[in-house]
Amino acid sequence: MADLVMGMHAEQYYYAGGFDDWFLDTDSPLTAEELAEYFKASLSANGGDMGGPVDALSEPGSVTLRQGTDGTYPTTGQLVTKAALCALSGTGRVSVTSEYTAGVTSIAEIETATSDDLEEWSAWQTVGVNGELQSPNRQYIRFRVTLATQDTARSPKVLEIQLHDIPKAPYEKLGFARPVVLDTNGAWEAVLENAFDIIVTSEVNGADTLEFSLPFHDTKRAMLDNEKQVQIVNDIYRVRTLTDTKDFGKVYNEAVELCAYLCKEYGMTEKNIICHSEGHAQGIASNHGDVMHWFPKHGKNMDTFRAAVKERLSGTSGGSTSGILYRVRKSWADKASQKGAFKVLDNAKRCADENAGYSVFDEGGKAVYTGKAAYATYTVKKGDSLWAIAVAKLGNGSRYPEIKKLNGLTSDVIHAGQVLKIPN
Repeated sequence: MADLVMGMHAEQYYYAGGFDDWFLDTDSPLTAEELAEYFKASLSANGGDMGGPVDALSEPGSVTLRQGTDGTYPTTGQLVTKAALCALSGTGRVSVTSEYTAGVTSIAEIETATSDDLEEWSAWQTVGVNGELQSPNRQYIRFRVTLATQDTARSPKVLEIQLHDIPKAPYEKLGFARPVVLDTNGAWEAVLENAFDIIVTSEVNGADTLEFSLPFHDTKRAMLDNEKQVQIVNDIYRVRTLTDTKDFGKVYNEAVELCAYLCKEYGMTEKNIICHSEGHAQGIASNHGDVMHWFPKHGKNMDTFRAAVKERLSGTSGGSTSGILYRVRKSWADKASQKGAFKVLDNAKRCADENAGYSVFDEGGKAVYTGKAAYATYTVKKGDSLWAIAVAKLGNGSRYPEIKKLNGLTSDVIHAGQVLKIPN
């Protein structure tokens, strides 16, 4: 049922409630939610505002600067449209059809803002020189068009504003092709832009074989399944084997190292180490997935893990570890900044390299290694977008999420003058 109606009377906007009976009498298909959405979408539109700088009523199908009672136009005015659907499948391009006199009247600027809920909007951003949409791709979009004139007896006209959805090609110029997952109809479902180690082996049992890897946390891994088809360039392959592999040995050894460090730090032994399932059996932990879903696949269990920790504690593990712990901190005095303590110096160095401003210290507090700078900086210019910056600085627009993550950005909105960290 409708609770709110928006309209105009005597050149003024008005809002009224209590129209439920009218909606019943007319058998209207509209709902309160649809009216509320229309209201929010239209709230910022100013073409019908008789006191505003632009006029969308006097000439049907066009918007001009608003003519004053003396017959003159203001030198500039901004049209703000109602919200329209956006939700692009690819990239967007904005075009404005207008009438103007060169050198006298003009459409001075075209800006956009986008939103997912019609309440929180991104900052206004000017479209690119060819109309490229710079605002983040969201559910709704609104336009702000600046009309200008140097002759107050003339006004430009805006006739139409269009948003063109330009589908993203399945391949980009990345130096080599990427695998594309196909749906049951043979249409492109997902481009695996993060695929690596792509190898095609010719004529194995009479058929070519395609092999590639994806990062473990790539969400598009879920789109791969046995018997699905994958296309690369013009060839199509069927998925026969899926395997999940991590560097188990490295992760296992780092876990042993960490537990040994914590035991030393807090006066415990390997006997104090239990997993979730063991804790649940003792009534002190929840019974959810833990390492015992993983260890047995690699011939390990909690007893072998505790034995490895015991070896570390006794100093009999040998290998490439040293007798001291290397700590990764911003400074020796800043204990709170510590990222970890490692027996293997190379592991400590790697940790320092992954965290800008960190160094490796020995147990005496001496800095034995200073991490490499993890990022460069870039000052945002007008018209920039995260995608364009990723193309220019990282060589691939699809790497823009790395910039967002490094800078702690929660949206794609950036502004001129903003200093961004750029991954090395």
